[in-house]
Parts: sequence; C-alpha cells; structure tokens
Amino acid sequence: MIFLDCRKFLTTFRSFLFSSIAVSFCGFCAVLILVAVLSKRVIRPFVESQEKQKRFITDAGHELKTPLTIIEADRSILELEYGENEWLSDIQLQTRRLTGLTNDLIYLSRMEEEPIRERFIEFPLSDMLEEIAGSFQNLARTQGKNFEQEIEPMISLLGDEKAICQMISVLLENALKYSGKGGIFP
Repeated sequence: MIFLDCRKFLTTFRSFLFSSIAVSFCGFCAVLILVAVLSKRVIRPFVESQEKQKRFITDAGHELKTPLTIIEADRSILELEYGENEWLSDIQLQTRRLTGLTNDLIYLSRMEEEPIRERFIEFPLSDMLEEIAGSFQNLARTQGKNFEQEIEPMISLLGDEKAICQMISVLLENALKYSGKGGIFP
C-alpha cells in the first residue's frame, strides 16, 4: 500500500476555490453597482419625456376648455337672437363632445398617476344613439350622402357610457368618411 500526502494539493484547491468565489462575488457586485448607476442615467430621458407629455396633455386640456366655453356662450347668444335651429343644436352637440374629449385627456393623464376604477352604469343606449346619429344627419346631408338609421327604442346597456359613445361616434365618422358620394351609410 502506498499512501500519498495530498494535503498540500487540497489546500491549494480550496484556496483557488475560495479565491474564485470571492473574485466572482466582487465582480458581480461591481457589475450590479455599475448597472444601478448607469440605468438611472439611461432611463432619466424617458422619465422626463413621460412627465413632459403628461404635463402637456394636462395643460392642453385646460387651454382647450376656455375656447370651448366661449364657443358655447356665443352659441347661446346666437340662439337667443335667431332662435333654435339645427345648426346651433349641432354646434352645441359638438361643443359638448369636444368638452368631453378634453376631459378625457385630463382623465387619462391623471389615470397614470393614480388608479381610477371604471364606472359601469346602466344607461339608455337608444337615446344616446339617436343623439349621436342626429349630429351626423346634417353632416351627411351637406356631403350629399343619405343617412339612414333604425334604432330600437328602450334599449339600455350596462357599461362605460363615455367609452361606448366615443366608439359609436368613431364608427359613424368612419362610415361617413368612407361612403361614396350619394351613398347610404348606416
């Protein structure tokens, strides 16, 4: 039997193992610190851009409210002078729509700051459809297009009234835009 003294070899192996682990740990910490420091510099322009965008949306929303209020006041004065007619009613409807869109812009910018719960309510869908369709009736007539509507009365819906109103307006606007001259759009 031969016995070898491997203590020196094992001591060298353990020393190399612990040194490798220590150097790896130090390297990992150095890379982690570099990533943490440099990531702040890399992300800062994106954060600033997002903040400027939110500020712009909020400022634009507030700046749009003043002209809309003036337009609505002027429409009211014209209505007192000339009486109620379809064009003034259309101006009123579109002013309300723009005011709603402006409020939605402000709502969206605030929604990112704090979570806002969606509000589902039951609302008369038929009445809303008639009101939206009425605003497109005059526009279709001026473009030489036929606007036909068949709205079932007394239909109600549970949902986000503003979002559904926007969706229907966009659909009707696209139908009007892409229908041919003298065409019929629903």
